[in-house]
This record gives sequence, C-alpha cells and structure tokens, in this order.
Amino acid sequence: MATKTTTTTRTTKSKSATTSAKTVNEREETLIRENEEIKAQLAETQKQLQELMKQIQNGVAMTSESSAIEDDMEVLVISLIPHKLNLLTEPSGKGAIYSFNTMYEEQLIDYGDLKAIVRSNRDMVNNGRFYIMNEEVVKKLRLKTIYNHLLTPDELKGLLKKKPEQIVEIYKLAPEGQKQIIVDMVIDAKFNKGKIDANLLQELGQLCGKDLLNIENPVDEEI
Repeated sequence: MATKTTTTTRTTKSKSATTSAKTVNEREETLIRENEEIKAQLAETQKQLQELMKQIQNGVAMTSESSAIEDDMEVLVISLIPHKLNLLTEPSGKGAIYSFNTMYEEQLIDYGDLKAIVRSNRDMVNNGRFYIMNEEVVKKLRLKTIYNHLLTPDELKGLLKKKPEQIVEIYKLAPEGQKQIIVDMVIDAKFNKGKIDANLLQELGQLCGKDLLNIENPVDEEI
C-alpha cells in the first residue's frame, strides 16, 4: 500500500514539473514574440520619424527659397507723421531720398533701398514714423518685434474718431515714438479741423507736458 502511494506521488510531481516547464517555455516564447513585435514597431516608428524629418527639411528649404526677396522688388511704404517726411538711403543727405509730403502718403520703394533706409533711419523705424506694408519684408528686416507694438496706419486713421478717454488710453499704451505722432495729430486737427474736445486737449497735454489748450499753430511759428 505504501509503495503505491509513493509511486502516485512521484507521478503527480513529474506531471506537475512537466506542466511547469511547459508553462515556462510558453511564457518565454510569448516574451520573445512580444520583444520581436516591439522591435518591429520601433523600427517602423524610427522609419516614420526619418521620413518626417526629411519632409520638414525639404519644407524649410522650399520656404527659404520661396521667401527670397529680390532687391528690385517694390515695397509699399506709408508715412505716419502729419508733416513732411524724408527717408534717406545714406546718412548726411547722401544717396537716394524718398520724400512724403502728407500723412498716409504712399510710395513704392525698391527693397534694396528700403534695407538701406532701415539701416540709416533706425530711430524713425523704432518710433513708427513710417510703416512697411509687407509682412514678409518686415520679417526679413527683423522688425517683427517692433511692429508687434506699433499702431498701424488704419489704427491711426481711426484714432480721432474715438472717444477722448479712448484716445488717452491708446496714447498711454503706444510706443514712445508714436505718442508724439498722436500729439501732432491732435494739434493738427485742432488748427485744421477745429473740432477737438477740450477735455482731450487738457488730459493729453498733462501726459505729454504741453499746454495743448493754448498752444500756438505750428504753421504760424514757422512763418
């Protein structure tokens, strides 16, 4: 009886060991198969990334080629001051001179000359005395940061149609150079249009440090 029990126990252990070994083998095969699948997925992902990088590089190259601007390309430029403006391609009156007689006057300027104007008239550029009406050219000349803060011609054209308190707020937020443009616009409107709110003249005068209520006509002073 004891011998039979021992034999049965050994047989059970043997089957259990066989089953366990089989399970281990199956797990190993599963792991190997999963590893192979992961490797294949990684290889495919890497291939896709390489293709994507090629597309990006090709796109950058195409963009660079398409954004090339020739020196003889004409660029629209607008004067933003209410009196005569001269833009020089070289300092001290040398080179070409582009004259604007009135505010919002438009001229087409060759890109080559415009580059020289920007170099020679940096203060005018920073102060928004004139405005380049071509976003691609603005980017090329690295003026995007400056232009993000400048009032556009359309914004200035509609300025005096706003309420006095709105004009004052716009003045406060305007770049330093364009604050003077706003003051000049108000003074010009006072003497040439005759309808400027007294409260605007007083408050704006306090901000800019001028007595705009009693200021004399600049044209009379020139004469």
